[in-house]
Amino acid sequence: MGSAAVAEMILSACKAYAAGAVDRQLELQPDAVASYGDSGAHDLRGDMEIRLRYLAEAVAVERVALFVDYIAWLKVAQTARGIPIAFLDASLESLTRELEASLVAGAADLPVDYLQQARQQLEQAPDRMPSLLEGDGEHLDLARRYLLAVLETRSDDALSMVMAAFDGGLSAADIHEHLIQPAQLEIGRMWQMDEIHVAEEHYASRVAERVIAALHERAPRAKRHGGRIICATASGELHEMGIRVVSQHLEWAGWETIFLGASMPVHDLLLALGDFQVDVMAISATSALHVSAVAGLLDVIRNHSVRPDLPVLVGGAPFVKVPDLWQVLGADASARNARQAVEAAAQFANRPA
Repeated sequence: MGSAAVAEMILSACKAYAAGAVDRQLELQPDAVASYGDSGAHDLRGDMEIRLRYLAEAVAVERVALFVDYIAWLKVAQTARGIPIAFLDASLESLTRELEASLVAGAADLPVDYLQQARQQLEQAPDRMPSLLEGDGEHLDLARRYLLAVLETRSDDALSMVMAAFDGGLSAADIHEHLIQPAQLEIGRMWQMDEIHVAEEHYASRVAERVIAALHERAPRAKRHGGRIICATASGELHEMGIRVVSQHLEWAGWETIFLGASMPVHDLLLALGDFQVDVMAISATSALHVSAVAGLLDVIRNHSVRPDLPVLVGGAPFVKVPDLWQVLGADASARNARQAVEAAAQFANRPA
């Protein structure tokens, strides 16, 4: 049985498998529900479903790193919230037993192997994440001061210090790379470490969007060279800041960008290919949970669209974690950041970078 079919089997019965795994974990750890407080078994089943979804995504593309990386991230998050590693390990053991018992013969081999690899690496995985803004790196002091203003809800001050740096000669691209991106990554780390709550994380993102918009209005632009590119996130992917920054970098480099934002349905993206007559498409997925959506989009473009040879550039955290993932999915290139995206797009369309 193919890995994609196994992944679909897991997803189609995800709730049932999660419920079964919770029952098994409660046999191993009768007090497991207590770790979740008042919400108890309901939240435990929800977390099991999410683990199964990450597992299915990794199985579908046969890249265990996508699942192991998520479990390592989860170890840090749960440790910060006082949940012992034994709890996470027991949940993986329970998922293993449930899939072994529930999947048809042969179908459990790959997912069970991935679960075992995650368990083997769990003990060695770090249980905390140090600050990403420590040290004396380039522009780190500015990034720290910007982040402090954000955390103190001084959005005007945050914007002012960024624009002062821009007026002082720091390019918009450098501000994106050395200030906004590190600050946003630090915000994510702080949430993972239970140092801030979701409302603070959302506020920081809104401030970053305001700064990015202000920079975009003032950043110098190269002369338009005639290239057109669609920029969007995969269906279901709601985080659009990364692809927005990519779109802006492309526009500064002379591209006409068709920025469509978050969670674009495949059908509508196909319509856009015909309506907008673009040279390249750039698609982002920030979570491994949306890798299959990118794969599905690429399959439809290659086999059911008017532009089967359209160059497609992909990016986002899963493609950084698994460097060959873009090739597995059938994309034409992957970019780790906005600058690389501009270079890749230029090569596709024979345009200046």
